[in-house]
Amino acid sequence: MTFASITVITDSFVLLDNFTFANYTSSHLMKEYLISVTSYELFIAFIPRHNSLVFVNAIEVVSMPDVLFPNSLNPSTPFTEFTLETVYRLNVGGADISAQNDTLGRNWESDETYFQSTTTGMNISTNISAIKHPDFLEFTAPPMVYITAKSLGSVSGGYKLSWEFRVSPNFLYFVRVHFCDMISNSTNSMVLDLFMNGYIAFQSLDLLRVSGDLVEPYYKDFVFKVTGETLTVEEKFSKCLRISEAFYFA
Repeated sequence: MTFASITVITDSFVLLDNFTFANYTSSHLMKEYLISVTSYELFIAFIPRHNSLVFVNAIEVVSMPDVLFPNSLNPSTPFTEFTLETVYRLNVGGADISAQNDTLGRNWESDETYFQSTTTGMNISTNISAIKHPDFLEFTAPPMVYITAKSLGSVSGGYKLSWEFRVSPNFLYFVRVHFCDMISNSTNSMVLDLFMNGYIAFQSLDLLRVSGDLVEPYYKDFVFKVTGETLTVEEKFSKCLRISEAFYFA
């Protein structure tokens, strides 16, 4: 079974191509994809290769709300032309969040394994009742995601928070970054720059101005091509960052 090979396809996309478990040490494997379906049927085929024998224990098909993702990745690229594979979904500054605590049954992993900063990041939290959580954000992330964060405390000037992810090279990655300013009491007190592999993603973002209120959740989407085997996300000159989801296009 270790060297069994399998290809998984849908009507329009190849989800797995000659995938093997040769370098996989866990007792089980779950793959999660987001697929745009424009007909009344979803076709999924599992194709063993080279006389392989593989087991499929379960298949879940969940309808996703239209508000969860944008209609297009840019003005010329409809979202329906891609499928997404979930690579990471992290809860920064907090513990794992189980599927039972997420409206859409998603699991959120603690960020500690991926946190790489030489600066010590302090985990902070607030009460869930303090979060102003619009109804549509219930699908984007559960309220528990927004009550924890990592903080730089009172340090400033040249300090940063950094996370590093192992990825497959030469893919586009859809990255959604979630924020909730639980520290500031006025505008311009939580201004940050965000970098991906050294490239500026956005600059001088004032969270209070874009979210509209204190402890108001806010998220920002990015599409970034990675040519190497790591994706590094860095926040500079600020106090609070939450990186939640990274996908790559199959």
